[in-house]
Amino acid sequence: MLVPRRFIRRGGVLLAAVVVWALLMANRAVVPWGKPSWAAGLGEAGAAVDRDFARQHNERPGNLTLHIVAHSHSDIGWNYSFGQYYRNWVRQVLRNVVAALWMDRARKFTWGDIAFLDMWMDDEGDRANGVLPGSAAELTWRAALGELIGRGQWEIVGGTYVSPDEGLTTWWAHNAIVDVGRRFVARELNTTTRVGWQVDPFGHAHVTPHLLANAGFDALLMGRMDYRTRFEFAAHGDYEFLWQAPYSQAPPLLTHYLSKGYAAPNAHFDFDNTATCNAAALLDELVRFARTQTRQYPGHGHVLVMMGDDFRYANASWAFACLDRIVDEARSLESRTHAWRDMTLKYSTPSEYLAAVRPHLAQIDERLTFNGHKERRKEGSGQRQLRLHRGDFYPYQDKPYEQYWSGLYTSRPVLKRLVRSAEQAVQHVEALVAMARVRQSRFGGDDKEAA
Repeated sequence: MLVPRRFIRRGGVLLAAVVVWALLMANRAVVPWGKPSWAAGLGEAGAAVDRDFARQHNERPGNLTLHIVAHSHSDIGWNYSFGQYYRNWVRQVLRNVVAALWMDRARKFTWGDIAFLDMWMDDEGDRANGVLPGSAAELTWRAALGELIGRGQWEIVGGTYVSPDEGLTTWWAHNAIVDVGRRFVARELNTTTRVGWQVDPFGHAHVTPHLLANAGFDALLMGRMDYRTRFEFAAHGDYEFLWQAPYSQAPPLLTHYLSKGYAAPNAHFDFDNTATCNAAALLDELVRFARTQTRQYPGHGHVLVMMGDDFRYANASWAFACLDRIVDEARSLESRTHAWRDMTLKYSTPSEYLAAVRPHLAQIDERLTFNGHKERRKEGSGQRQLRLHRGDFYPYQDKPYEQYWSGLYTSRPVLKRLVRSAEQAVQHVEALVAMARVRQSRFGGDDKEAA
């Protein structure tokens, strides 16, 4: 029996409509009503969304301080190679940011990609910069960067040589990444950091807080979290929490989740791709953004505003000029506008933000440690302690409809095998070098022979 073509077409449209309707009903994250009982087996049964959690927000503080953290996130490898990224983007960013900071001591910048700093120091570190005003033009790039670090204008965070994919790296590799990175910044730039910077890995392993806490870190900034966990934490105002591995005896690590990721609040602050700077309008947007953030964090009145994105600040002079105008506009409003008498805007860094919130957090939770020492909790603070999360943040799913970021665990198996083989060879060499040094120290002998 032949079916008329028009019925086939209509039947196809009807079937598609039914499928779409069933998917919508099966996933409460995209519809304003709950999932019916008959749809429990469709889509993601029981997927948690923000409507599922009783709101227990912290009280909104009376005074707000907005910490503007200018930064540039530079992937070691993505669409191009490490060298291509350095030559075509990162070198220009580093040069221009140094020049922009030198022009105004109020400006500050944060950098967490140590491998690119290493390449820059090898490439241009001992060359005269030739762009800074006056006699400063004779300074090498290494000396100019060191001067900015000493002034507190340039902060290095993370300490890791690269930002590891935490679900892929072995314990040895993760340790090596931290060790190599911190040794580099100490040797080449005479600085260190106690703030972790894992803003772009697709999920986080429980080994991370254990490793960082034992390495002397006080806090960690993380940028990605499964959407179910994110909704739950936000509903309870827990975007600042304590993180600890289930087996760890190290103190829990204060962790700050970036509610909007490491990017700026919106595209209007993408100064590399916009030629306009309406300071008053941008300031209004920052105020609206800050007020949405306060109840997602403990009520300390400080808001961390990330101001950057991938490979940004290639046009650093323009970006900082616009940020200067926003900061100046806020200062002028503080003195003549009632709405701004309870709000402050300033350039800042992650460590400055953490130093600002530390007194408040220490009052509500005695488990916090800073600089290796526990803080005393003030009795009668009246606010519940920080959430303690024991475990990992895997698998990473940033939105509904089964969009898991877990294919990276099994993709490119040959490359992963080569990485493991290289790790094994390096570990063997390290063992041989260690034994040679022990032999040389105990029995003497020529340094070259021991090496």
